[in-house]
Amino acid sequence: MQNISGPQQAWQQVWNMSPEQLGDTRRYHTDFELYDEKAQDHHNVVCDLYIGIN
Repeated sequence: MQNISGPQQAWQQVWNMSPEQLGDTRRYHTDFELYDEKAQDHHNVVCDLYIGIN
C-alpha cells in the first residue's frame, strides 16, 4: 500500500468535502496546486490548493 501524504492527502480531503463545506459545488475546470518557497523541503511539502467552485 502506498503512503499518501502532503498534496495527495489534501486532495483526498477536498474530494471528500460536501458542497456545503466548500461553499458551493466544484467546477472541476480550474483546480491547481501552487508550489513556492514553502515546497523546498521534499520531505515536508507545503503547497496551496486552489479549487474552482460555482
